[in-house]
Amino acid sequence: MNYVMRTGMLFVMGLLMSSHSQAMELTAQWENSSTPRTLLEAVFPHNFPRELRWYIISLFLESSLSYNWQCTKDFSIGRTSALSISPDSNIFLTGSHDKIARLWDVKKEKNLQEFRGHRSSIYSVAFSPDGTTILTGSTDNTARLWNATTGQQLHILQGHTAAYSPDSKIVLTGSWDKTARLWDVKTGQPLHKLQGHTDFVKAVAYSPEGTAVLTGSYDNTARLWDVKTRKQLLLFKGHTKRIDTVAFSPEGTTVLTGSKDGTARLWDITTGQALHILEGHEFGVISVAFSPDGTAVLTGSNDNTARLWDVKTGQQLKVICHPG
Repeated sequence: MNYVMRTGMLFVMGLLMSSHSQAMELTAQWENSSTPRTLLEAVFPHNFPRELRWYIISLFLESSLSYNWQCTKDFSIGRTSALSISPDSNIFLTGSHDKIARLWDVKKEKNLQEFRGHRSSIYSVAFSPDGTTILTGSTDNTARLWNATTGQQLHILQGHTAAYSPDSKIVLTGSWDKTARLWDVKTGQPLHKLQGHTDFVKAVAYSPEGTAVLTGSYDNTARLWDVKTRKQLLLFKGHTKRIDTVAFSPEGTTVLTGSKDGTARLWDITTGQALHILEGHEFGVISVAFSPDGTAVLTGSNDNTARLWDVKTGQQLKVICHPG
């Protein structure tokens, strides 16, 4: 999951179907008072039978976990299947079923760049933390590195989902071959292979300090790995269906997993034990994120809701509903 590193703004990205329009609408800039705030981000599709829309809703979240909002802007950028926000929050990166990734200027509502080369739908996109490169992942089982400024393709990597290391030097990919791999961003060469899952590796994440990585799989487990030794450190077991999304807490002591079983789970990174089971969604949880201060998490689901949870207690704090 890509965080928008700007104090006070919460981006919730959702996928909606509509029978009225082919356009994708980005609903952004939700405002609140000047009280202290934190930021988090989640992505959640809603499966309806007709046209596809993305909604990005940015919410101000107060440190007290109470909030209110007001929509001030929306604009259309076309159909898409994945979205990320640049480190400076000025540019959106989208991936599409038409096999093209696109850069968009937020203020000008203008298409800046197109990235062509994938042979199938793009379901994963990301900006490097330093903003110099972008990463796209596709069902053609390749992840591709691109120059963010020129649009030049730099390297083709194996995998359909991917994440950057905190220093932007390494890319982690998950693949249909049940492995995760570490790649050198500069050379495009593989560094290490992480083997242990017994089914597709669907989700990957880097720890904040860059020393460990987390993988989630169709085998219903998540696994923690040491980057240097490539050894599996922990097995997180408890979900009854595949894991679609994973995330580290900002301090790196807790991990969060979301599953098709409709639950998200918080895990202790030291013991591997589940701290809380977050239950409430009617369908699978396909996106999760921590707030930067680690006190709250956001989950997104196919049930047309995003839900805010207290990390300490595991209690649900808020349900954000979207009309379908």
